[in-house]
Amino acid sequence: MAVLPGADPPPLCNSCGCSTNSTYFPTAALSQAAYGSALASGPACGQCFNLTLTETLLADPPWVLNEEQRRNASIVVKITDKCPAPRGEKPGNGWCGATGSQANRAGFSLHFDLSAPSPSVPLSFFPVNSSYGYSDYGGWAVEFEQVSCDNWAGWSNQTVRQLHALLVP
Repeated sequence: MAVLPGADPPPLCNSCGCSTNSTYFPTAALSQAAYGSALASGPACGQCFNLTLTETLLADPPWVLNEEQRRNASIVVKITDKCPAPRGEKPGNGWCGATGSQANRAGFSLHFDLSAPSPSVPLSFFPVNSSYGYSDYGGWAVEFEQVSCDNWAGWSNQTVRQLHALLVP
């Protein structure tokens, strides 16, 4: 689809529906097995989770956050998409490829895929340990808890809330 100069861009679409505003708030894609559908909106669409970073997955040696660091490393995200299982690969090979009986490559059955850096999840959200000499650790283990979406930063946006009402009974 071509967009004419001066015209509004088309709305952003994902597995849970379309919204031009939801990407300005913390959203995540959930691994396909947990999402609930490979082809369409799954029951996880529109659900909200509080994610707390606990440790890096790829840093060597591993870095486990202390309690103070973890207090500043939580974010409430809304599930707006699925993180698809890798096509043509064995289950468990990718971040999103967990199945009911096979964990993903990090050993977990769930994967929350955040778009970062973004307007809603800046790089400054992720803690930095200067002793490593770099700040992008590639992946984090998280503790997660399903929470009410009125805890989500996008809840105060009327357009986004109307979309939520359509997705979550």
